[in-house]
Amino acid sequence: MKACYAGSFDPFTNGHLDILTKAVQLFDRIDIVIANNPKKQRRFDMSDTLKGIIQIVNPATSSSLFHSKTINVTSYDGLIPTYCSDHRITHLIRGLRGTSDWLYEEELAKAYNIICPEIQIVYLRGTHEGLSSTLVWELYSRGRDVSKYVPYEL
Repeated sequence: MKACYAGSFDPFTNGHLDILTKAVQLFDRIDIVIANNPKKQRRFDMSDTLKGIIQIVNPATSSSLFHSKTINVTSYDGLIPTYCSDHRITHLIRGLRGTSDWLYEEELAKAYNIICPEIQIVYLRGTHEGLSSTLVWELYSRGRDVSKYVPYEL
């Protein structure tokens, strides 16, 4: 089965890695898609984020968990359901930290269902509840060490 794990990943945090680690246990192939949201101004360079994620999932440098899986990392400017449909992806992975994430994700799922009803959305519960890309940015922009919150060097 093929799945898509999409997000702005600005930056890709250990919380995102936690969701990916759970997803590789369920799917044979995962496309990690850095979505370009025109409504958001990126704080970290997308090409650096792309390189960082590729480094994490590279079989030569990553944990054995990723060795037997096909993981594709890319960026995309369009709608994620369109990406999934174009790449014959049947499942969309979404991470949840708590109730507010669930409420947001349910609204997003309704919209995705209109655009591409054949995609199944899979929610995976994260274990890094307080960790967000926004928190990492706040700390990083104030010169704080964020190395324990991200799986690659910013």
